[in-house]
Formats: sequence, C-alpha cells, structure tokens
Amino acid sequence: MSDRPQLKYVRTDAGFATCPSATGQHVYLARAVKSTPISAGFIEWDFDGLPLCMGRSESLNLNSMACDTAALREAWGMRAPAARPALNPAALAAAQKFGKDLSDESLEVGDPA
Repeated sequence: MSDRPQLKYVRTDAGFATCPSATGQHVYLARAVKSTPISAGFIEWDFDGLPLCMGRSESLNLNSMACDTAALREAWGMRAPAARPALNPAALAAAQKFGKDLSDESLEVGDPA
C-alpha cells in the first residue's frame, strides 16, 4: 500500500462521498450527502497509487462491494495502469535460451553438501 491517507467512503445512488477516516462515522457522511447509501467502507491505495475500496461501515451496517473499486476509479477518471512486461524482449529471449539448457536436477533446491 502507499503512504496516502486512508479515506472513508459511502457509495450512494448519486455517486461517491469521501472523507478522511479520522473525521467521524460513515453515518454522518451519508447524512451530509442526503442520498440513499448503497455500500460503504474504506479507501486504501495500491502500489500504483490507485484507490482500492474495502471493508465495511459498522455505523451504516453496509459492506463494500466488489464493484466499488472500479466504479470509484471511473468516477474519479482513473484507469488501471497498462500491463508492463517484466523483461524487455531481448532480456526475455536470453532468459528463455538460458533456461532451455537447464535440466530438472539443476533446479532442485537443497544442501549442496
């Protein structure tokens, strides 16, 4: 996770409302937006700095939903980063060539003595 602050969120029929976790209960946030709560929880951050919705609100008795993360990212205009190759093509080809010549015995792990 990142060093960004944790947030609380309430997803309503009108969208998302968020606030810092230390500011109070989810129920106060839901009352402030005056919309019907659908789900609620906390926002953490992945290694790429994108929000992740998780957890639940005890004060609203609502869980986060699996679709909340994608919906929040869309509402905030965010996309998941494009998949990046682990190795550039030349390095990948060299690793495959090297691995092709190894026997199964050379891959065993254990005490060499």
